[in-house]
Amino acid sequence: MGSTEDADMLALIAAAPELATPDDTEVLLDAMPISELASIWGAVQRLSRRDRTSATWSAFLYFDHLPHKRPDRALDLALEVLRSEPDKPTVMQLNDKFMLSLLFAHGAAVIGRIETEAKQNAGLRWLLGGMHFGPDEPFKRRIEAIADSRGWRGPTISRAGRQNTRLIARPCRWRNWRAPGSSNTRNPSATATTISSR
Repeated sequence: MGSTEDADMLALIAAAPELATPDDTEVLLDAMPISELASIWGAVQRLSRRDRTSATWSAFLYFDHLPHKRPDRALDLALEVLRSEPDKPTVMQLNDKFMLSLLFAHGAAVIGRIETEAKQNAGLRWLLGGMHFGPDEPFKRRIEAIADSRGWRGPTISRAGRQNTRLIARPCRWRNWRAPGSSNTRNPSATATTISSR
């Protein structure tokens, strides 16, 4: 778990008697302001499967079903997560299923709004850059037209830069190589060099 704020949020979820069933959870979370909902979404995403309680599972299922049941609220949630969530790997989880589910279930209803929002929202363009569609999928071209695919992939290294990196890493890798399971007691820092250069 990332922060005390996450811990507080998850403790609140776990203690809420209203979250006894998925239906109760849906009623409660549907009435929640979108900023609070985004905080819960982030906390639930950072929670490992092992640490989920029945209440947090109910919240997880709510977020899983939201793009299918309430597309406008799902898009509001994605936009709020982009605006307020500081942890980039957590934000990237919107592309795991959430945004794809939204487009496949209700693409015709939300694509116009996505295009309008993307004009002034660099975060949304970045997020859309990580979406992958099959060749015949609807909305593929419209998403590609507004997506920042290069931004999603991050800065690229030139071919010459990659070759130089390999040439520098290769001598370190082979000079410090040890058989699997053996330790490098003479030079502990060499093991770190070997691992990081692979």
